[in-house]
Amino acid sequence: MDIYQDRIPEGFDKVLWGDLIVMFNPDEQDEFWNSQHEWKVVSWKLHSSSGVHTLMTDEGLVVHMLIEKKYPLKKEILMQMLKLKLESEEDSTMALELESE
Repeated sequence: MDIYQDRIPEGFDKVLWGDLIVMFNPDEQDEFWNSQHEWKVVSWKLHSSSGVHTLMTDEGLVVHMLIEKKYPLKKEILMQMLKLKLESEEDSTMALELESE
């Protein structure tokens, strides 16, 4: 994120910049989070080595979220996530904590 403080991102950098903003500074008013009513979650995975969990939708949208951040997920999305159950490479405390939040 430090790279983009001094220059305006273009092309692929602009996409990356948008993803970083969503991941590190989730804003409830952002258009991305307001489009949740269109999401149908097909998988929820934990990557414990990196401290990231991901949601994948039926449209191919992949949402990467840091474990230590709170995201403005709507009740319907949380219910979809819980019905799918968390997929994890191994049983871990981190996985149990995510499922119980």
